[in-house]
Amino acid sequence: MNNSTTSFNYCNNSSYKNTLGKIALVSIFMTLPLFTFAKDFPLASVTDHTKGDGFAQSIGINLEYSPVFDGSDEYGIEFQVAGAIQFRKGNHLFFLEGFNIDGLELGWRSMVTNNYFLQLGIRHETVLPKMDLTDGKIVGIPHRGSTVFGFAEGTYFFDKNELFWMTGRFSAGPSDFGYRAKVSVGHSFIRSYNGLGLDLVAYSTFGDKEQFDRYFGISADESLSSGLAQSDLDGGYRSSGLEVFYRQNIFTSIQILARVGVELYSDEIEESALVSDNSELTSGFAVMWRF
Repeated sequence: MNNSTTSFNYCNNSSYKNTLGKIALVSIFMTLPLFTFAKDFPLASVTDHTKGDGFAQSIGINLEYSPVFDGSDEYGIEFQVAGAIQFRKGNHLFFLEGFNIDGLELGWRSMVTNNYFLQLGIRHETVLPKMDLTDGKIVGIPHRGSTVFGFAEGTYFFDKNELFWMTGRFSAGPSDFGYRAKVSVGHSFIRSYNGLGLDLVAYSTFGDKEQFDRYFGISADESLSSGLAQSDLDGGYRSSGLEVFYRQNIFTSIQILARVGVELYSDEIEESALVSDNSELTSGFAVMWRF
């Protein structure tokens, strides 16, 4: 998950999972009541660093507690440099976000009507980097490289106050990436354009055979080199989860985002020898300076 950007990763064994998870959650939510918030896009999970029309840049630090790779029972705390470059014109925003090669996105988003929000773009992801496999105590499985793929996302708001919504996101790329889809429903418990934003999101994910095998499959050759059982997955339902997002501004130039989530994998994903835990807890806290 790391490239030339500054990143430090501390990985621990599974006996620390509950302890570190509790520390991360408590640390995040003790911080939340201290500040004020303002935003233009209606979702706390959507990044907007602009202050009206024109360019906006941001740089900051992201702290994340998560499995070293999807399905691992080994957890780590990772610090990364984060950032974004955005250009806004009315309801349209063009963005380059990530500053880390894993999860870097380039695209466009817009409130096209009062009820519809759209995003289109491309994304870069790394798949099972060697360091992550080592941290997860997996040997004999090679790094599976990286992929650039396209995504399209649409959100429909059921009420004029934009408190209830449904989102669909579809991603597709090269033949060995396949496709994946995510369907979610959400509710904003707090929504104030000069206060704060708190969103609760429930979701399910799906993918085809190529998508499952790229992230969780084990070929015959990999089985021989690693000693793990061969996994040849079919695709279909992948997982379901629940996330909470909290975003707010500190004064006029600092923005924070706190996120916690839990995800449960399907029975088919759990059959993979790479998956040692069918549920995972993630939490993150980012502080961004906007200029």
